[in-house]
Amino acid sequence: MITGTYPATVAVGATESNIISLDNLAVVGLMTPSALSSTAITIRASSSTMDKLKTVYGATGSALSITVAASRFIGFTQDITRQLSGARYIQLVCGSTESAGAIIDVVAVHLV
Repeated sequence: MITGTYPATVAVGATESNIISLDNLAVVGLMTPSALSSTAITIRASSSTMDKLKTVYGATGSALSITVAASRFIGFTQDITRQLSGARYIQLVCGSTESAGAIIDVVAVHLV
């Protein structure tokens, strides 16, 4: 069912990744690299344009925060996938500066 992985690249000394286009895709998880400084990632999203990205918040009013560690596949719950379902573009924001940089693979499937 996995359609593919889409690299979210965080530059050395940065916290934000490149912007990923999700044309007709649903995000179902993340695959983290062996060198990752952050322990949490938040997600910014937009339904229309890349320059209007906003932090994703859940129904409780808290920012969507995903606990991460190096060398893991982090599968998303249905709730997280639903929260991102209206997004056309996303950007990952690491909770701390990535001293070595990082490429985090966004795992997605086609929407049916």
